[in-house]
Amino acid sequence: MDSVRSLRRQYIAALMTTGVVVCACFFYLANAIQQQENTSRAIELAGTQLGLVHRIAFFAQSTQLEETEEHYTTALQQLRASLNAFEKNQDALVNGDPTRDIPKIQTGWIITIYFDASYGLQQDIDLLVARGRKIANTQYSMRKEAAPDVVYVSTLGPYTIAPLIAEVQSELNRYHQDEIRRIHLFELLAAGLTILLLLGEALFVFKPFEKRLKKMLEDLNTTETALRHKAIAAEAAIRSKTNFLQNLSHELRTPLNAINGFSDALIQGIYGPLSSRQAEPLKNINHSGEYLVTLVGELLDLSAAEAGSMALEEEEVCLKRIGEETISRLSTLADKHNVSLSVGGPDMVVLADLKRIRQVMINLVNNAIKFSYEGGVVRISTYNLPDGRAGVVVKGDGIGMSPDEVRMARQRFGRTGEAYVKNQEGTGLGLSICIEIMSAHGGELNIKSAKGKGTTVEVLLPQERSVNAPQIPGHTPSLAQVRAAE
Repeated sequence: MDSVRSLRRQYIAALMTTGVVVCACFFYLANAIQQQENTSRAIELAGTQLGLVHRIAFFAQSTQLEETEEHYTTALQQLRASLNAFEKNQDALVNGDPTRDIPKIQTGWIITIYFDASYGLQQDIDLLVARGRKIANTQYSMRKEAAPDVVYVSTLGPYTIAPLIAEVQSELNRYHQDEIRRIHLFELLAAGLTILLLLGEALFVFKPFEKRLKKMLEDLNTTETALRHKAIAAEAAIRSKTNFLQNLSHELRTPLNAINGFSDALIQGIYGPLSSRQAEPLKNINHSGEYLVTLVGELLDLSAAEAGSMALEEEEVCLKRIGEETISRLSTLADKHNVSLSVGGPDMVVLADLKRIRQVMINLVNNAIKFSYEGGVVRISTYNLPDGRAGVVVKGDGIGMSPDEVRMARQRFGRTGEAYVKNQEGTGLGLSICIEIMSAHGGELNIKSAKGKGTTVEVLLPQERSVNAPQIPGHTPSLAQVRAAE
């Protein structure tokens, strides 16, 4: 188990490491791709600025060429709109604009172009905007006085500012290409790292795991072989025990039958009258002999159940009739304990072993009588369930059992404390044999009991053994019903 836990920890650690590396690579690539997209927006914005520079120069020149005030006013509006857009875009291009996902990109060359005295792009842009604003605020009647500003703007924009903005755009393109190369390099590194991790897992996790798993499988095979040999030996021991008990039963029953027969004959006076002092010991001998015969039979039944050789001689039997026979057979015992017996319910006919079912019924009713209070009642009820199963309930108004005592009673040789208190004979095998008999029929035996409230034992036979159970919609006719129909 420790080796399995160690392998599990190593495997989980390897998976977690691989997962962390993959997640880190994924987030880095996602962020890098987002930066690429933002850089592309900055490049597009630089291109837009180039267009706006030319628009500003065009509309500035148009103010001098328009012959009507209406056309002049339209040219001024276009000039103002171009200046506003140019100024806003220029601030985003230099300082970035998070609302538009435009990053602040300031490489050494871009800073030189904007702020170095030899280029002074930012200073030229400020002059362009200032002169353009001055033109845009000039009245129609004063337009001739703005001619020098128009010439300045028309010259500064296309011939000075536009080439510098084009150089900025080229620098942004180079920066963009560098990002792409960095992403490709990272992809190669991530792929190499993943391969190394997989190789490491193969060498340091899966290889030892394979060896240990192989060793575990070999151990399991060895254990399985040993268990198979033990099972074969156990089956042989059970067969030997069964054979021994059968031989012992034969050897015991012969003298026991002679003892019981002769003692019974002596008690009945066949060989002459007996005195009271002679009759009482003979009754004890006869009773003990019968008890030993019963014990030998129970041991044989239990041995057959253990060996799986409990043969069933199946025939159609009426559960209620068996209950009536049981009451008739045990009436003397019931009278002795001052217990009333009753039987009720429908005439349920099932396909079963008559001898075995009668054995179960006698055992259950016998126990109910022995553990009932004086003046109590033992009831036998037959019934059928909606699913087609047939059942018998034996209910006694006796001392009852606790849950622990119920578990003990179901065990072989299990006798509850009340059995000793009431000084009842028995080996504790009867209920176990009943359970085995019901199991051989494919049925079940259930016990419900409570201290001081009596005990109810329910015997259920499967639906396929019911001969005269009513048909329930959706249920397939039982084998017994098919045979009865034939």
